[in-house]
Amino acid sequence: MKLTKAAVGGILIGVSLGIGQASAQTVLTEDTASRALALKEVEVRPEKISGVITNNTPHTVRDIELLVQYHWLWQNERDPGQNPPGRSVTVKLDGDLRPGGSLPFDFKPSTSLPVRSDGRFMPEVDIAAFTTVVPQQMR
Repeated sequence: MKLTKAAVGGILIGVSLGIGQASAQTVLTEDTASRALALKEVEVRPEKISGVITNNTPHTVRDIELLVQYHWLWQNERDPGQNPPGRSVTVKLDGDLRPGGSLPFDFKPSTSLPVRSDGRFMPEVDIAAFTTVVPQQMR
């Protein structure tokens, strides 16, 4: 089996050619990597982010990681305050995603976001990484 791991943000793909064999790395374009998995039915709120990931490849995908970001937008961008409370977290999803299959996800922050009057959070979710399982071709 050949394993390909993609970090969509950086688009670095690692390839493993199986147990006891050499390994290498391959780089995909962001466009190519972003077509492999799709986020659908995404509902983004500060207290919860949910949606469905769809596998658009002809191969099984596993080791899916999401990047959840809480961007802090100051009420007054010309005179921002101190210590913006924005944060990011990587969320690992369990299970394999078969070709054409879908996987629902829900994420709730482990600690509540602070309620402040000097700005607001703008939550965002993206696919950060995944591994594509490609059967090794016979010679």
